[in-house]
Amino acid sequence: MVYIAMARFAQWSGELRSEVKERIRMKAYVITIDTEITDMESMDELASQLQEEAEAHGGKYLVRGDAISVYGGDLAPVRTTILEFDSPEQAKILLDSQRFTELRRQRSQFVKANTFMVEGV
Repeated sequence: MVYIAMARFAQWSGELRSEVKERIRMKAYVITIDTEITDMESMDELASQLQEEAEAHGGKYLVRGDAISVYGGDLAPVRTTILEFDSPEQAKILLDSQRFTELRRQRSQFVKANTFMVEGV
């Protein structure tokens, strides 16, 4: 009897989690951490094109700057950018787009960076 109740609860809680996930639309954040910039002038030229492309895909800049304080770890960032998107799908469309991919490829010639996407509320 206890096992049946536990199984029903597990089923119900799984359904509830799915329903809550649908109601709370998860946002996505694309974070880029630059660790080395060898040509600031070229980076600045590309930055406006990257910004244009990100905003055209619904990205909103939350952070873009170089005033960084590191409180732990081995990462030594020199510049950080955080973009917010209404959904992970929206962010992936930008990240997978041909134009954005080409701009990032060009940027990688003079910037060492780590870019990743985080889903959250």
